Amino acid sequence: MVATKCKTCNGEGAVKCPKCKGRGEYTPHVFAQSKKCDNCGGSGLLKCPVCKGKGTV
Repeated sequence: MVATKCKTCNGEGAVKCPKCKGRGEYTPHVFAQSKKCDNCGGSGLLKCPVCKGKGTV
């Protein structure tokens, strides 16, 4: 079996966090201060759900 580059993450092994949109922080309300994203731990990235972080499938 030949491994090919994951099309979901473009071979990176990670995708942008949908909660913070890759910024690592989000604003819970219009007039609230930004908070560290609890979904990605502030990195802005999540392990790719398709390749599980390998970058290849």
